[in-house]
Amino acid sequence: MDAIQFIFAGNATFTISSNRTNQELTYQVIWRKAFHSYLVKSFNTRTGGVWNIGYYNKKYISWRSTSDSNVFAWFIEHLIKGTMPDYIEVRHLGRCGRCGKALKDEESLANGFGADCLKLIDTESLFKSLQS
Repeated sequence: MDAIQFIFAGNATFTISSNRTNQELTYQVIWRKAFHSYLVKSFNTRTGGVWNIGYYNKKYISWRSTSDSNVFAWFIEHLIKGTMPDYIEVRHLGRCGRCGKALKDEESLANGFGADCLKLIDTESLFKSLQS
């Protein structure tokens, strides 16, 4: 799975885990066309709580000041720069990063997208837009 491609595909839910601290955080990143931004949500797996922690696009970042938002900002910065530490793992939760539907076959589970959605993803343009 290409993490950048998956996370910014439009409706991605994923977990970031640290092999160093044995902690996990789950996020959802949803494209909001009306705002030309991604809405970022954080899920607390212990309490079942969901929080909107911020909006993200290439020119504007607005975060609530929480530990979850700080981790997400750190994660995205390292992901885009290609400096992600080896002890960090990212995994999807068995749903397509673009449409959110359940993934059923091995290939889709491996890449994080259903067959139809995979054809619609333009990773190169997305990556360039996030670096600008």
